[in-house]
Amino acid sequence: KVMLNESRDYLYQIGAPLGLYLLDDLVAGKVPPAKMYIFLDVFRLDKKQISAIRKYACRRGATVLWTYAPGIVRNNRLSEDYIQEVTGIHLREGVFRPGSITLMDGTVFTPEPAVVSPTFIPDAANAQVLANYSVGNDPAVVSKKMNGWTSVYSGSLALPPSMLRDLAAKAGVHIYNDQGDTVMAGNGFVGLHAANDGNKTIRFPKKSIITDCISGENLGIISSLTVDMKKGDTKILRVVPVK
Repeated sequence: KVMLNESRDYLYQIGAPLGLYLLDDLVAGKVPPAKMYIFLDVFRLDKKQISAIRKYACRRGATVLWTYAPGIVRNNRLSEDYIQEVTGIHLREGVFRPGSITLMDGTVFTPEPAVVSPTFIPDAANAQVLANYSVGNDPAVVSKKMNGWTSVYSGSLALPPSMLRDLAAKAGVHIYNDQGDTVMAGNGFVGLHAANDGNKTIRFPKKSIITDCISGENLGIISSLTVDMKKGDTKILRVVPVK
């Protein structure tokens, strides 16, 4: 529930469009290329699936985020060595602790329910620590440069939108909105669904001709747009980049 439902809520707050796919879709080569891939609950992986992940996700320039225990089950056996094989990051099993993590800016994030057993502690050698377990202060989330791609391991069952957004931005994903609103974009359109009341800013990848699809109003040639919205409002825009 935490890894799928709660994580999905956080993913929609990144401020960039996203796609949700089954692992079978990736293995079949049906997932379009992306700058960032997130694996939420791939606990059981066979060699064919691991090979497909390496081919389609661990591509040059891409960032791959692994949640908790990817590939820990193989041939009906559990081993943290399997996680290391999948992620490229060595880890060890630690003592049981609550699942709260502390980000580098001091922010504490607690997924609900905050239970992590067993607890896995990633090795910070040759890696960048992005968050620590709040209890014990051991590394909880680390990022490591691999052979042309970046591997990010999270011992937490979920990550906050701010961290997901930062990882996406570093991966080269364009962030249309950083206020926690839901963004949909593609095929010359950008939509924003307001999570709360207030002024909402939408930043476009480049200066574009923007038209409000509902009112038909031409909003000009701009690189960003700020509009006052109420919670639940949706703005749909036609976006034509200026050559």
